[in-house]
Amino acid sequence: MKKPMLDVRWLANVERSQLDRVLLEYELISRSFVPWLLHVMANAKDEAVRQLVMPNLLEENGEFGKNNSHHALYLKMLDSLGLKYGTFRHANFTIDAEEAFRTIFRGEDTYRSLCVLGPAIEAISSDFLGPMYDRVKQYYGDAPRHMIYFPLHLCEMEDEHAKCIEQALSILEAKNPRLAKNRSKFVKEGIKIFQEFWNNMRIEVKG
Repeated sequence: MKKPMLDVRWLANVERSQLDRVLLEYELISRSFVPWLLHVMANAKDEAVRQLVMPNLLEENGEFGKNNSHHALYLKMLDSLGLKYGTFRHANFTIDAEEAFRTIFRGEDTYRSLCVLGPAIEAISSDFLGPMYDRVKQYYGDAPRHMIYFPLHLCEMEDEHAKCIEQALSILEAKNPRLAKNRSKFVKEGIKIFQEFWNNMRIEVKG
């Protein structure tokens, strides 16, 4: 299956105030990723699938006393940029997107969850994180404290996570070949949620 892509070209041309809004809205998605992974882990009946998802969960969640969760790094970035996330109220379209993803991941269809988690999220995150990273550097400079979050999600490790999820999908398909016929449908379902999120974001910040 050809790698899907999001149409987020407008992110390359956002003004500073628009970027700030994007970063604040995306905080909810960042915050939700570990709970999403936990739902997938809890519902996966196949041990190999759980083992393949676990490295992603451990990296995202961090280790007590050793390293921060990725969401904590995101909040530190917002702090360093002077963005007040504590009193920020997320738009309905952001809440709707998070709820749509959470509904999928809480369900018992592990194959569907993995199709969304891998090909529809992990494999395409660079489509929007790359332009966001470029604009942060443009408007705020490249101080290390700003930059930790983005390089973590634009590195080979993210590709490895996507490959692990792909391997988990292959394991489930080998056990039940009929699952494969639904892969494209489930991936498109996840892409649709994310594309609608970014489309609504564009309308909100750019008018």
